[in-house]
Amino acid sequence: MYKLDNFKQKWFYISEVLIILGFSFAFFMKNSVYIRKYILIFDSVKMSWEVFLFFISVLFSYFIGYFFTRKIVFVFKVGFGNYKKTRVILLYYFFSFLSFLGFVHNLSATNLGLLFVNPRLYEHLFGRNVIFNYLYFLNVPALIIYIFAKKHLGINIKGSFVINLFLLFESFFHGIKFTISDTFIQPFLFLNLLEKSKNKKRMLFWNILFFLTFFVILLLFFVSVRGGVWGIINYYISNFYNFSYYIENNKLVFSLPLRLLVPREFFRYINFNKFESVGSTGFILNLKYNTYTAFLNLYNIFWYVGPLLFIPFLMILISSLEKIRNNMFYCFLLDIMLYCSIYMFFSWQFTKFKYIYYIILLFFADYISRDKKG
Repeated sequence: MYKLDNFKQKWFYISEVLIILGFSFAFFMKNSVYIRKYILIFDSVKMSWEVFLFFISVLFSYFIGYFFTRKIVFVFKVGFGNYKKTRVILLYYFFSFLSFLGFVHNLSATNLGLLFVNPRLYEHLFGRNVIFNYLYFLNVPALIIYIFAKKHLGINIKGSFVINLFLLFESFFHGIKFTISDTFIQPFLFLNLLEKSKNKKRMLFWNILFFLTFFVILLLFFVSVRGGVWGIINYYISNFYNFSYYIENNKLVFSLPLRLLVPREFFRYINFNKFESVGSTGFILNLKYNTYTAFLNLYNIFWYVGPLLFIPFLMILISSLEKIRNNMFYCFLLDIMLYCSIYMFFSWQFTKFKYIYYIILLFFADYISRDKKG
């Protein structure tokens, strides 16, 4: 598949590897002592022919996607006008200040010691004020704007080194692994997308160094809060067992495609029960891991055809966005699509409200920072 991959950046390939290895490990390790002790606590998983058939559907979807990325290109309307350096700098400072404001408020609302004693309670107290929590999340857009200013526009922003260190550092205080991942990986992907160097060995070296560093940081987080190395492994492979168990033990009731478009955070406020499948979800196999990969939504709506419809579309979208390099918004949209693709092994992230929030913000940031007369 690596040789078939015609993307300029090989980030989508990471998604494929994580999904194929996850299904493969789940098939071959289902009867191991470790899996039965830490993941399959309440019940067993057969990894039956239904699961294998879905896995084959996923594999075929990649080949179909690579074929159509050579045939189909989506055309996007690119914004006009030159970027005004002063506006870009002001937006960076503005988002950084608001993120700092949100961080200070959230931290004052909880006790830092709870992060190590009762992480769930700490997370709840830290982020219970929605407005200030989403101000806190502005650290990622601030970093994105800085990278675009530095790499694409050649702007040196005063004080950015200290500000960026803080924007990265504050992500550890949320107590949620995805906040750390968002803050480190999304800007790093964005940086790679803007990289103009033709020295592939140099880029590969820095990519490997970054992910090794990120893994060490993630490991330290898991050791302190989430159970060490095995906690990382459990978070990875448990999703495939949860998904398999769901297929094998729940009656299929098709949901409407609207479920793919509405952020899951809105389900608690709006009655979408008639769109839901009957199958039960949550902490079914144990009391720690309750995610089902991104394929649960596709299975509930399109059955085994789900991957064959969605993944080729996603690959065409990514391939088309790769052709736009001088636009902050489209480059970030590509960043988000790749990032959510990488986490397909974990859960459906494409309509996560936080990322929609980021996309809307970057759209307006891109629009505001342009001189329409230029």
